Amino acid sequence: NRGRFIVEACKGNENLLALTIPSCIVLKCTLSAFITSQAKWEAIPRGAVLHYFEAPGQVSQSLSKISSEEPRKLRVVIQLLLPFSGHFELRFQWGYVFNNLQMCRSIRSEPTMME
Repeated sequence: NRGRFIVEACKGNENLLALTIPSCIVLKCTLSAFITSQAKWEAIPRGAVLHYFEAPGQVSQSLSKISSEEPRKLRVVIQLLLPFSGHFELRFQWGYVFNNLQMCRSIRSEPTMME
């Protein structure tokens, strides 16, 4: 089952999962819970939150110009907010980032408070 992870929560309500991906890839996650009374998987809105960071060592290497052979890497930390104990499923969808961002009219970028 590619692109799918099963998470079992016995105790606690937050799990973290870290991945390293090329910077040309964008991820989307969907968290679902198995509802035994309905015998089906139900999506949990805002159950998976993605945080993108530069991979360790990439900041110092970006100053010395990384060769074109090695793609820039990003670290993605996925924060799973689990509402109850039980079985959960995390599904991944991925795609390539557009080279020309003018094709993406709905993408907005705003600086954070720390910038």
